[in-house]
Amino acid sequence: MSLLGLGLWWASDLSASGPGRALAESRPVVPMPPTIMLHSRHARLLPRLIDALAAEGYEGVTFRDLEYTLCQDASLPPKAVMLTIDDLSMVRGNPSFETFRGMKDALVERGWRGVFGVITGPHLPQNEVWWDEVAVWGEQGIELATHTAYHSNLNDPALTAEDFEAEIVGSAQTICQRTGQPVHALVTPFGSGYNRTTGALHPLICAMCQQARIRFVSGIVEGHGPLPASVGDSDVIYTGRVPPGIDGTLESTLFEVHHW
Repeated sequence: MSLLGLGLWWASDLSASGPGRALAESRPVVPMPPTIMLHSRHARLLPRLIDALAAEGYEGVTFRDLEYTLCQDASLPPKAVMLTIDDLSMVRGNPSFETFRGMKDALVERGWRGVFGVITGPHLPQNEVWWDEVAVWGEQGIELATHTAYHSNLNDPALTAEDFEAEIVGSAQTICQRTGQPVHALVTPFGSGYNRTTGALHPLICAMCQQARIRFVSGIVEGHGPLPASVGDSDVIYTGRVPPGIDGTLESTLFEVHHW
């Protein structure tokens, strides 16, 4: 069963059968799709990027697509790519919300799924109208990941276990409670929390993701290899992303996709 045109995918909640149901060892290798890291400053690039990727036969996927593929009898599109957009926030007065809305529209109008990393900012007043609006985005193929509560550098040695819980578990709970959409991924600010030398995540990141039932941690460096063939209930998977090329142009972004 392919994810191509799988409308029922959005209606099914993996928690019913356990998002980490173990897989048979014979599962084919699932490649990690090229994953591009975008911000509000890339709003003009996004429509042209989607159109160019679609012309080459690519299709947009999300972290929930990846989890469904790993835990159910499904496959990704032959040419899958993930577009992630950082720093969405419903904090009252956020000057970038209109830009993010326009980026969402660019995705939806083209039938393209994408991921927004949300900074919840629980210490600041929230715009309830924006939260109500964003709650509908999931029905349009948009996934919400946590980008932490305060956009903190998770490499900061001053952070306590309570800080990690607030940044990861608290933010994921806020997103789920306000939108009804479970959180499948933590997009780490600054690509922090991953030790490139050891190839390991910070242990408190793993612990808090397990507590929040977050499957994926998305950083920046590495994480381009195939996804694991077998996944347990408590497994947390690290994946990487790349910025839109050396100069943020369409050409350099496509280069990153082609050379992932």
